[in-house]
Amino acid sequence: MSLLLALLASSVITAAQAEPVASALTAFDIACLRVRGDREALAALAKAKGWDSVEGGSPPAGGWQVGYWIESGAVVRLSGYPASEDGLTPAQVICAVDGIETRPGWEQTVSALPVNGAALGEGARPDMSTYRIPPGMEVKVWDLADGSRIHASSFSARSYLELSINYPTGR
Repeated sequence: MSLLLALLASSVITAAQAEPVASALTAFDIACLRVRGDREALAALAKAKGWDSVEGGSPPAGGWQVGYWIESGAVVRLSGYPASEDGLTPAQVICAVDGIETRPGWEQTVSALPVNGAALGEGARPDMSTYRIPPGMEVKVWDLADGSRIHASSFSARSYLELSINYPTGR
């Protein structure tokens, strides 16, 4: 009987631990994948969901930023970046859900996220010549057909995950 109780308790703890990632994936789906970088649509969604505004964020130089607290304590951020002066980086909008408390196995949960009617699948390791990855950080990327790119950044020391999608707005 005690083994049965231990197994039951373990499954309850596992479900509770998975909840922040599931909540964040739902927020990422509705706030980032469906809204697709529209500030007004995100504000309307946040109001409908009862998400509070994040105060005091620092927008990128020459750009803008809005943010909202979601139920799990993570933050949905939408940021607009101008094109680089050298023209190598286009203007873009980045939508991110960060502050996600995570556990081992987050990769499988993120890989199952439906995008354009199919599971996202396994992410690729990015070209390390273009990324500066600090120790303890892991990054997976997914390049989508429309030119956008999804990033999942995991910080193992803090059990922290950030999901983001970049929408190029010009070339």
